[in-house]
Amino acid sequence: MTAHLRHNVAALGADYAFFVVGLTLASQSTLLPAFAAYLGAPNVVVGAIPAVMTLGWFLPSLFAAGHTEALPRKLPFILRYTVWERVPFAILALTAFFIAGPAPVLALVLLLLMLLVTTGVGGVLMPAWMDLIGRVIPVTARGRFFAFANLAASAGGFAGSFAIASVLAAVAAPASYGVCFAFATVCMALSYIALAFVREPAAVATAERVTLRAYLSRMPALLGRDRNLSWYLGARAFAVVGSVGGGFYTVYALAAWQAPPSQVGVFTTLMTLGQMGANLVLGWLADRHGHRLVIIDAERAAGIRAGPGGAADLHRSRDDLDGADRLRRAAGRRATGRRAQLLGGVRGRHRGRRDRDRGHDRARARSALVRRDVRRRPR
Repeated sequence: MTAHLRHNVAALGADYAFFVVGLTLASQSTLLPAFAAYLGAPNVVVGAIPAVMTLGWFLPSLFAAGHTEALPRKLPFILRYTVWERVPFAILALTAFFIAGPAPVLALVLLLLMLLVTTGVGGVLMPAWMDLIGRVIPVTARGRFFAFANLAASAGGFAGSFAIASVLAAVAAPASYGVCFAFATVCMALSYIALAFVREPAAVATAERVTLRAYLSRMPALLGRDRNLSWYLGARAFAVVGSVGGGFYTVYALAAWQAPPSQVGVFTTLMTLGQMGANLVLGWLADRHGHRLVIIDAERAAGIRAGPGGAADLHRSRDDLDGADRLRRAAGRRATGRRAQLLGGVRGRHRGRRDRDRGHDRARARSALVRRDVRRRPR
C-alpha cells in the first residue's frame, strides 16, 4: 500500500467512522424512537421515522446520479453540500433543549423534518461519495476497508452507548436527548474535518452531461440489459421495507417492560456489539468469498429477527424479565419477614431485660425504705 493510498484510507476511514458513530448516538433504532415516544408520538409516527430516513437515503440518488457522473471531481461537490447533512443534528439538540418541553407537537414535526433533510442531502451525495470510494480504494481492499471502518465506528458507538445510558439516567428528559444529539453533532463535525483531508485523484473520463428526463429514460433499457442489477434492486427494495419495523423494538421494550430511558443505551450497546463481531468476520469473508454471500447471510439474520422466532424470543425475554422481577419481589417479601421476626425477637429480649431492670430497681427502693425505717426507730 502506497503512502498516498494509506493517507486516503485513513482519511476516508475516519470520515466514515465518525459519521457512523454520530448516527449511532442518534440511532434510528433506539434513541430516535424513544425521543419520539417521549414526545407522545403515535405508532404511525414512530414507524414513519425509518420510512422517512429510508426515503431520504435512497430516492434522491436517482435524480442526482446524472449530475454526479458529469463532475470531473466529486469531493468539492460533497464538501459544499454535506454541511446540510450534519447541521440538522445541532437543530435536533436545540429542539430537545428548548422546544420539546413546552411544544412537543412542534418538536415532533421538527424531528421528522430534520431527519428528512439530513437523509435527503445524504441521498443526493451518496453517488458522489461512492464514486469517491471507488476511485480511492481498490476493489480487492474494499471489504476490509469497510470492515475496519465499521469496526472503528462500532467501537466508538460502543463507548458512546455507555455515555447514552449515563446521560439518560442522570439528566432529565428532554434535556438528556439534547445532550445525545449534541454528541452526535460533534462526531459529524469531526467526520467533515476528516473528509476534507482526502486527496481525490483526477478523473480519467467523465460522462456527458444530459438532462434529467434523458437520464431517467435510460433506466428501463439498463434494467433490461442487466438482469443481475434488476434482481439486486428488487431484493434491496424488499430488504429496506422489511427493516422499517426496527424502530418499534425499542418503543415496545420501554412500554411493555416499563424500562427506564437509560435502557436505550443498553439496547444500543448490544446492537453495537453485534455489529463489531459481524464486521470482523463478514469483512474477511466478503474479500475471499464474495459480497453476495455476506448480503444473503445478513438478510437471513434480519428475517430471523423479524419473523415468528424473533417475536417468540422477544416474548420469552419479557417472560424471563417478569419472572426475575417476581422472584426479586418474593425474595424481598421473605427478607422483610425475616427482618420482622428478627426485630420482634430483639424487641422481646429488650422488653425482658427492661422488666428485670425495673424489678431490681423496685427491690432496691424497698430495701432503702426498710433501712431508713430501722434507723428512725427509737432504741
